Amino acid sequence: MKNTTKKGDLFEDKCFKIIETALKNGELGIIPSLSKIYKKKKYYSPDREGDIIFDIAIEVVLKGGKKPTLVYIIECKDLNKNVPVDDVEEFQTKINSLKGFQVKGVIIANGSLQKSGYNIAKNKGFMLIEVNENGYDIVLDKKKKIDSELDDLVLTNIRKCIYESFLIKSIYGLKKLSKQGISRIAQNIIRDFDTQSKTERYSLENFKKYLESHHNLIFELLPNSETQLGQFIPNENKILINESIIGTYQYGFVFYHEVAHYFLHRKLLINKNLYDLFTDSEFSYIENKYILDNPKNWIEWQANYLAGCLALPENALIKKVIGWQEEKSIRNKGTIFLDKQKVNRDDFKNLCEHLSEFFCISKTVIKFRLLDLKVLTIDPSYYKVFKSNAKNNYPNDDDDIEEIRRKSIERAKSLYNF
Repeated sequence: MKNTTKKGDLFEDKCFKIIETALKNGELGIIPSLSKIYKKKKYYSPDREGDIIFDIAIEVVLKGGKKPTLVYIIECKDLNKNVPVDDVEEFQTKINSLKGFQVKGVIIANGSLQKSGYNIAKNKGFMLIEVNENGYDIVLDKKKKIDSELDDLVLTNIRKCIYESFLIKSIYGLKKLSKQGISRIAQNIIRDFDTQSKTERYSLENFKKYLESHHNLIFELLPNSETQLGQFIPNENKILINESIIGTYQYGFVFYHEVAHYFLHRKLLINKNLYDLFTDSEFSYIENKYILDNPKNWIEWQANYLAGCLALPENALIKKVIGWQEEKSIRNKGTIFLDKQKVNRDDFKNLCEHLSEFFCISKTVIKFRLLDLKVLTIDPSYYKVFKSNAKNNYPNDDDDIEEIRRKSIERAKSLYNF
């Protein structure tokens, strides 16, 4: 085993020197002064929820930047035979799991690739460097193609830097609303629906009719698209929803999300080209987990939060929870406690299915809405089982669990007199 490890280390050292030479000679298509080579570099993989260590990496950081915009991930293969297709596929899976920067895959080997592996490498834009007695040959991804890709990358980043310097000026009328402010807007909208619709029950279909008749909103289907689930077009007062999600629980949240844009953002003046260049903030519904550091982040968070309030109105949701709990003879009505006990897990699962069916919305949205309203309390030991890797996803962290439950019960009693 020691000999094998030593042999692998020696080959990686050789590969490192080859990469240094290729970078210095301009054969990799990246600017040496902006690039730094690393051995055994770790990168976090959200899919694994842990780090992946790669043999060699080259990070390209633009002047003035702190984080890499492009990373060459380099896999060293000392096999003395053609690299199997499984190895190529495994490498592809690893680099696909990285987020936050563009990735270029590079395989450096003392042999070629099996035919299927070669085809994958070629079609995925990998670079293949073959080590031989005379030095090395870059077999796949010649310099011309890399230069073109780098030019595109550099231009994109230059545009992004320029635009982001003026982003706040490209959106006029944007207000940074709080959760409480958005909740009040939702209550006013639902109150107007109740006034206008009189005997009609608040539901997605009835709300849609109300929007068509009292707000002159037009709803149309968006032809099946892989990139867009929904769209609000302010100047036409029109909402488009992808036809592929009709009849699914996903439809409900997309519907309310686009409607939220209508209520919150229809009067904004937005330069569409600039808006598309805003960086996205990766947060889940109601989880204000990442910093909202540009107008696009704020716009989408606001639409998500109002969508949750409209899809699951606070009073209606709590009333439905209490009704179900009374039916099942569950004590502590108006509050839900989730832990490792099977009975509590089964009750929560059945309740979510009941609410999902009634409100025509996904169980995931329901879970986060219940958490946000502090109706749902999760035992700290159950966080991992609840499929979360961040404690701050939940509102319980800074509050005493029993106090939250007590307040939930008291609120339910005052609202529904039971």
